[in-house]
Amino acid sequence: MQENTPEKRRLIKSAVKQRNILWSYHVFMRMQDRSIPRSSILDSADTFEIIESYSDDKYMPSCLVRTESEEGVIHILFALDVRDGFVRIITAYRPDIALWSPDGRLRL
Repeated sequence: MQENTPEKRRLIKSAVKQRNILWSYHVFMRMQDRSIPRSSILDSADTFEIIESYSDDKYMPSCLVRTESEEGVIHILFALDVRDGFVRIITAYRPDIALWSPDGRLRL
């Protein structure tokens, strides 16, 4: 799967819609600390936009995804299990405006 291909976006979107997601205890705790409900991720798959791609990440390729929910812009780091069609959510956060453009698409 090549860098920033539509296939990556399709895999992420499909896995989320089919609930083929591996959630860790760590990500649940981080999301709770940051007041990001699971529904903000699960219900926003249609607005997923890959803003950074890390094909050579440590264990498997990963992508930083921007999405919008009722609560605003959220970034989600997904690790991609291309072979089995699953994604693992590594972290989710609201982008800091000191580090990101106002729309959350570009690092400053």
